[in-house]
Amino acid sequence: MVAGPAGPKCPLPKRPKPPPKPPKHWKERWSPARAAEASGLRGGAAYFCWPGRLLSAPPISYPLYITHYRLVYVYTGWVSRHKVPLAPGLPWTALTFAVAAALAYACLNFYDEPVRRWLRQRVLARS
Repeated sequence: MVAGPAGPKCPLPKRPKPPPKPPKHWKERWSPARAAEASGLRGGAAYFCWPGRLLSAPPISYPLYITHYRLVYVYTGWVSRHKVPLAPGLPWTALTFAVAAALAYACLNFYDEPVRRWLRQRVLARS
């Protein structure tokens, strides 16, 4: 610390370390561990925001992936065919996403999990 006319000066904060340089080889850039981290499975950025946590939750992620595509495809076709402006289309967008989430939840609870239980019992009974 250096003393000035008004007393001792506060030390300057240390300069933060620069971020690590990205790997040059493509295999180091795109690995399964990095993909899991980016998707939120290992605490990546997507995990810390609530939509990322909600949509990347392991049990519902696959049903949501399977069911949302068809609904969004129909919605996009409707918007394109009827030239729907943004403001009148927003409630329909929200409805499309809500229906996709509800359908994914129903598929998970009434199809996916019961089939997994049945398969687990059948496979474990053989061994």
